[in-house]
Amino acid sequence: MSLQCLTEGAAVEVWRRCGYCEVGEAGVEKLGIWNATKFGSPGHSSSFRDHHENYNRHQFHLLEKELFPYISSERLNDEPGTLVRHRDAIGTRVIQAMSSSLNFTYKIREPMDGEWGVELERGNWTGIVRQLQREEADICLDLTVTPRRYTVIQFTGAYIDQSAVLLSSKPRPFPEYLSLIRPFEWDVWLAVVVIAAVWGVTLWLFQKVWPLALGGKMFSLNFALFYSWGVMLEDTPTRPPNNLTGQVK
Repeated sequence: MSLQCLTEGAAVEVWRRCGYCEVGEAGVEKLGIWNATKFGSPGHSSSFRDHHENYNRHQFHLLEKELFPYISSERLNDEPGTLVRHRDAIGTRVIQAMSSSLNFTYKIREPMDGEWGVELERGNWTGIVRQLQREEADICLDLTVTPRRYTVIQFTGAYIDQSAVLLSSKPRPFPEYLSLIRPFEWDVWLAVVVIAAVWGVTLWLFQKVWPLALGGKMFSLNFALFYSWGVMLEDTPTRPPNNLTGQVK
């Protein structure tokens, strides 16, 4: 970026270097006139961003190695480092979407030695990492990030995939005769039955002891069990127990 003074005042022309503005090649472009008294420091202006939104049909050199379903391609000949033609795959769709959005083109080759990238002595590498390190290519597709690779090449944001998929048949609707028990699981219904039975037996025992102590009419165990179920279902029997302690409303 350069600031070229026009007058003795604060107004200056603002230019910046651009990597791909001259039909995809490096050049310079004018951002406009900057006035320090009106707009403050140029470092805070949105015009001084470094990222690119349009590569103007610049052609990038890509490297890729077969790794289906992420990368799939067809070799054009049998020579090392040959050009390849994309087949449909995840990486293919990603780079096509990027090239369409950022307006660039690309050609794709295999790595010269067919390797992903292994570190050798004295900071040298093999495969894709070596060609990126030597700037023989611009981009590669689907290269795993490792701490050592991160020291020699720059990675974009990574995406994580999961190859394991669980499949199940579409559940069918329950038959209508199960509509009464659908709301709860079997363990819940078992707990309800046990609680109702224990409650009914306990109520029957209390009602059996009460007439012996104070007199009155007794009722059977069956009635006590049905009475407990009736109360739970909000349908209390018409003949409640005689004493107030056994009546539930």
